[in-house]
Amino acid sequence: ASNDYLAVLKAFVNWLVRSRRLAENPFRFLVKLNPATEQCRKHERRPASDTDFEKLIAAAINSKPFRSLTGRDRVMLYLLAVNTGFRASELASLTPGSFDFAGDVPTVTVLAAYSKRRKTDARPLPMDLAESLREFLAERRPAREESRIWPGSWPEKAAVMVRRDLEAAG
Repeated sequence: ASNDYLAVLKAFVNWLVRSRRLAENPFRFLVKLNPATEQCRKHERRPASDTDFEKLIAAAINSKPFRSLTGRDRVMLYLLAVNTGFRASELASLTPGSFDFAGDVPTVTVLAAYSKRRKTDARPLPMDLAESLREFLAERRPAREESRIWPGSWPEKAAVMVRRDLEAAG
């Protein structure tokens, strides 16, 4: 991030010099940090293992509600997110009608209005997840078919929600 800030700062000051608002760029000798060095790296990134994900699921299911989402709600969101790649806002847009369990391959569809790509996105679901989702939806069927499954303001704080469950998972 510091390299990005430096690039923007230099570009702005170069514009100031070109437009004769400054005589010279005082930052011209600053160099970007090497991303491979310790001074630039915040934390080591690694893919989550199956064990890590299982710990997250166990922590979420047993924790307090977050913005009206129960632990079970969050578990279903996490499983759906991992299996589809959908973003929080895309997951928040889902209704019971977004799911098709009748076909040979169960699917979930995000409408173009909610998709990042602005195209309707249909993703296949693993059979075990589809069965869990079918049971989940049967238990908490919204009043109307077009009602959102996970309503509320949680998408704006999805990162906070995940971090809280990750901390609980250790």
